[in-house]
Amino acid sequence: MTFRFRLSRVLEWYKRQYQMEANGLRQCAERASGARLELVRHRESRIASENQVLRLESLHGDDLRARELCHKRALIQESRLIRICHDADRDLETQRAAALSARRRVLLVEKLRDRKRDEFDYLAGRELEQVAADSWLAGFARNLTEKDNT
Repeated sequence: MTFRFRLSRVLEWYKRQYQMEANGLRQCAERASGARLELVRHRESRIASENQVLRLESLHGDDLRARELCHKRALIQESRLIRICHDADRDLETQRAAALSARRRVLLVEKLRDRKRDEFDYLAGRELEQVAADSWLAGFARNLTEKDNT
C-alpha cells in the first residue's frame, strides 16, 4: 500500500503557476530597476550639462535661450522617466502580490499533502500493529491448542 495524494495534479498546476508568477516578478523587478537607472543617468547628464554651461566665461542671449530650451526638454524627459518609474513600481507591486498569492496556494496544498501523508502513515502503522497483534495472538492460541492436544 503506497501513499497517493489525490490533489497531486492540482499541486503541480499551482507550482507551474507560481513559477510563471515568479518569472513575471523577476521581469518586473528588472524593468523597474532599469527605469530607475535610466532616470539616474538622465539626472546626472542634465546636471553635467548645466554645470558645463555655468563654467562658460561669457554667455550671450542665444546661449541663454538654448540653455533654457535644453533645460525644459530635460525636465520634460525627467518627468516622463519619473512616470515610467512609478508605473514600473506599481506593476512590480501588483506582480509581487500575484506571486505571493500563488506561493501561498502552493504552500497550502503542500501542507494538506503533508497532513494526508502523516495521516496515512499513522493509519498504516496502526494497521501493521493490528496485524502483528493478530499474528501474535494466533500463534499464542496455536501454542495453547497444541499444549492441550498433547
